[in-house]
Amino acid sequence: MVRQSQKQLLLAISSLGIGNLASSIFSFCLSLYTLQKTGSSLVFSTILLINPVIKLLFTPLVGYTVDKYHHKKIAIGAQLVSIVLDVIFLSLIELLSLNEQILLIALTVIGLSLADCFQETSYKASTKSFVAEEYRQKLIGYEQVVTAGTAILAPSLGGVVFSWLELNWVTIIELIGEVVSLLLISMIDFYLVEQRQSSHLSSIKESFKAGINYIRQDKNLLGLLLFAVFANFSLGAIEVGLPVIMVKQLKLGSELYGMTTSCLAIGMLVGSLFISKLNLNGAYLGFTGRNGVVLSVIFAIFAFVGLVRNPYLVVFTFSLGMFLIGGILTMSNLPFAMYLRTQVAEDYQGRVGSTMSSLVSLLSPISFATFGLLFNTLASLWIFSFCGVILLIDSLFLLKNKHTS
Repeated sequence: MVRQSQKQLLLAISSLGIGNLASSIFSFCLSLYTLQKTGSSLVFSTILLINPVIKLLFTPLVGYTVDKYHHKKIAIGAQLVSIVLDVIFLSLIELLSLNEQILLIALTVIGLSLADCFQETSYKASTKSFVAEEYRQKLIGYEQVVTAGTAILAPSLGGVVFSWLELNWVTIIELIGEVVSLLLISMIDFYLVEQRQSSHLSSIKESFKAGINYIRQDKNLLGLLLFAVFANFSLGAIEVGLPVIMVKQLKLGSELYGMTTSCLAIGMLVGSLFISKLNLNGAYLGFTGRNGVVLSVIFAIFAFVGLVRNPYLVVFTFSLGMFLIGGILTMSNLPFAMYLRTQVAEDYQGRVGSTMSSLVSLLSPISFATFGLLFNTLASLWIFSFCGVILLIDSLFLLKNKHTS
């Protein structure tokens, strides 16, 4: 079982890494292509909003399907759909007018986002069954390394690829990545540890309601979800506020701003390297709460940095803060992912996983819109302070209830 789990681990991480990197580069290039050809920020932002909206709209269907049917068949089917969509896109993109190209890009992004929802949910719902228990945390830890590495590499590689190659060649790279990922997924035994029993679910509507009730009744799961929601929402304040403070108010330039924001991805990578070494011992709420307290302190520091006029101190403080935030968010994701993928009842993995993922991802566009308005009317001192207080209250609540988890 140990050797088989190690093989499964290698296949899963390789598939995730290759697929994610190819998809991220492709998405990055599509966004740049859309912005370059149309010059419209509205069209550009609409393309970016497709993924979270698709996740939200199709959550009931995705959760129902994953909980009812064979996980490996769903993952392979979703991967095949992605390949077919890439082939269609490659065949048509050079033949269409600009408006038709934009429509094709939107439809392709919709299809790929939906296929990714099915593939990702079925994969995560199989954590307990395709590696032995002692390898589950390693699996999640290595996934975080891959995610952080992709976040660092994809923008830079995407920029190089977009400047060197035509869009059809970028699509070919994406297609090759999806095919390799499909081959690796087909080699994974999704039920190595235990064979999953077939589920007899009611309608999609009743199935979705049952998943929501499950989340409401599991206090630990609900607590971890609320922290993820607050943390993700507060991160929007930083993503919107940092360029406002550094570029617009302090005139520090885009180069220093870019260097500062890159520290977030570096922190994520460093934090992910420690994940497989951590031992939670079931302290899901306590570990998350302590990370949240540190995160609230960083927000408090950010609140007052905007008042400083020393550019070196501002850049250093923001860079260090972004590095720490990247590490904290990555390590906070460990108890969230471990509890969701190993403690939730198997028949609810698909519904609960897709619902929680949709709720968290939807917060990004909402937070961008909210803080975009707030930074036009309020000082960063009050905005960052508010985020810090909200995170502190939620973190203290988690610490208070850690012994009941």
